Amino acid sequence: MNQKLWSSIILETSVEDNGIPDTMRKDLLNLAILSTRYSIRAMLHDIPLNPLIDINQDMLDGLRQNNNTHNTPSEINNFKLSIA
Repeated sequence: MNQKLWSSIILETSVEDNGIPDTMRKDLLNLAILSTRYSIRAMLHDIPLNPLIDINQDMLDGLRQNNNTHNTPSEINNFKLSIA
């Protein structure tokens, strides 16, 4: 599930005109690549998952914060992430 999440983020942030501000798009793409690489290393080398769990928790907290403010999609920089 973790790989599916980050793969979806990579896919969405790779599109140039997806409505995400350039800085946020680049930051999300970098974070997704870092998380994906760390996940693979963790599976192969039995390293702690705590850094990956922290990143995922921060993402969830940010999404919950946006959800709790009841912003419409247009109020959140027209950002929409569709996870298949």
